[in-house]
Amino acid sequence: MRDDVVSAVDKAAHYLRSLQGNDGCFEDYHLPVGAARDWVTAYAGLALAETSSTPSDINGEAARLAAHWLRTHQSYEEGWGYNDTTGPDADSTATALLLFQKLGEPVPEASLTWLSSLWRPQEGFATYPQQDAWGQGHPCVTPVVALVL
Repeated sequence: MRDDVVSAVDKAAHYLRSLQGNDGCFEDYHLPVGAARDWVTAYAGLALAETSSTPSDINGEAARLAAHWLRTHQSYEEGWGYNDTTGPDADSTATALLLFQKLGEPVPEASLTWLSSLWRPQEGFATYPQQDAWGQGHPCVTPVVALVL
């Protein structure tokens, strides 16, 4: 990889680590339903895991801390959501599971089963198991769920 790209990745990872709480959580998108915690922690943790050279380097340790936070703050049997008030959703759950897979950690079978139930033939994977627009297959959700399954 080119030196300028390596430098940019290092700076981005450093910035991400600076936003991580001491408990491993990331928080962003302060909306009326609350701040994004589960989804953002999974997403940022996965980004750090992807930039890690070894499991014990600084990015790997930050990714493991994020994974630990997710495991100890799982509010839903099925998986994870935007936060602990919105219910589980496919993309948050799938991103958390991708982080666990990347780190070589066990993936909860219940989450895999639940994600599989969100398949909509001819559409892709739905975000939520309901009968409105969120219950239809989404092109932004389908790839991340497919990567896990």
